[in-house]
Amino acid sequence: MGEVKKEVCPRCGLPGSSYVKTVRGREYVYFYHWIKGERRVKMCYLGPRDEYIHVERVHSISYGDGYGLTNVMENDLITVADQSLIAFERLVNRMRVEALRESLRKLSELRSHLDEVIKLVEERIKVEEMKDVNVVKELRKQA
Repeated sequence: MGEVKKEVCPRCGLPGSSYVKTVRGREYVYFYHWIKGERRVKMCYLGPRDEYIHVERVHSISYGDGYGLTNVMENDLITVADQSLIAFERLVNRMRVEALRESLRKLSELRSHLDEVIKLVEERIKVEEMKDVNVVKELRKQA
């Protein structure tokens, strides 16, 4: 039997439950949405639970509870982040208000984190440039 968790679908933005189904030894992630007032379920297929190498448009890096892409380190992480934002932009017009509010909260946190990472990279560049200047000075002294 699979695992069930309540969350927001990364594909369509509707609330629902993720479900991991095992078929022939491989695990696949689905999202189930109960349609209000009807006796039916809408299902979104998210893909295999693991063994991805490249990010595809409909897949998020993490499904919120450890599911996600496994070989992300083989990719350029900046490109992965950029492609994830492009995929998110495509979803915005299909998301419900609750999902949009939660996304806005998370994006605000992401913006703050991005600012911190930018500062870290800028400081690292300065340190490396100073090392290069010091090496040149040492070489001139030795000459």
